[in-house]
Amino acid sequence: MAWLYFYPNTTAKQLESDTDFSIHYKSKQIQTADDIEILPIGDGKKWTNKELITLKDDLWQHMEADSRRGKLRSLIQDHFFGEKGRVAGVISSITQKNVSARTIQSWLIDLDKPSSRRCPAWAIKALDDYLADPKNKSELEAIAQHNPKESQAPSSTHWEEEAYDKSEVNLATAEIEYERKILNKWQTIDFNTLALRMHELEIIFRAQIKNLEQENAIFKNALKNCDNFDDFKQAIITELDEKDALQSAIDSTRKAIEQATQELSNKHGLYK
Repeated sequence: MAWLYFYPNTTAKQLESDTDFSIHYKSKQIQTADDIEILPIGDGKKWTNKELITLKDDLWQHMEADSRRGKLRSLIQDHFFGEKGRVAGVISSITQKNVSARTIQSWLIDLDKPSSRRCPAWAIKALDDYLADPKNKSELEAIAQHNPKESQAPSSTHWEEEAYDKSEVNLATAEIEYERKILNKWQTIDFNTLALRMHELEIIFRAQIKNLEQENAIFKNALKNCDNFDDFKQAIITELDEKDALQSAIDSTRKAIEQATQELSNKHGLYK
C-alpha cells in the first residue's frame, strides 16, 4: 500500500483507497505502531477495526521507510558526495545483494511515486558498517579529496553527467506522471474515445516539440560559443550524443518502471 504522508503531519492519504486519515500521536517519541492511532476522515468507506489495524501497521512501515530514505540521502551526500554508483557498490560488496545505482535512486524517490521502492534496513546497516570500519578511512578521504569544491560552480558537463548517471529514475517518473495528468485531463470529457486519441497525440507532439527545442538550444549554444566551424561541428555532435544517451537511459528506466522489470520488479528495487 502507498501513502501520501510526511511526519509529523496530522493527516495522511491512503492512495489505493483515496481515503484521508487523521493521525493521533500518543507519544512525542514515536517508536512503534502502537504510538499512533488513525481514523478515517469523512463519510466514505466504513473500515473495520481489523482493517484499521492493518492500515496503521502499513502506515508505520511507511514512516520507518521514509526515515530510512532520509538517512540514506544524508549518508550519500555527507560521505559519498552524491555518488550513487559508489554507494551501490559498497552495499553490494557488504551484503552480497545485487544493488545498482538505479536501486539507490528508487530508494530515494518520494514513497508515493510509482518508481519508489522502500529502502531496507540492511542497506543502511551496510553503509553504517562501512563508515565505521577503519580500513575504509583512506578510501573515504580519497572520495572527499576528489569531490568538487563547493566554491567552484559546476560546469554544464557536470550537470549533464548528473542527469545521465544519477537521475534517470526521477526523470522517467516525471515523464510518467506528466502523461498521467494529460490522460486524466481528457478523461473528464464524456467522449472517452476522443480523450484517448487526444492523449496519444499530445504525447507524440510533446516528444517532438521537446526534441526540437533541445536541438535548437544545442545549435544556439554552439553558435554563441564556437570560434570556427570545426569546433561548432564537434560541439553539436557531442551535445546531440549526450542528449540521445540521456533519453535512452530515461526510456530504459521508464520501461523497467512500467513493466516492473529489472530493479523495479521487486519491492526492494534489486536487480536480478
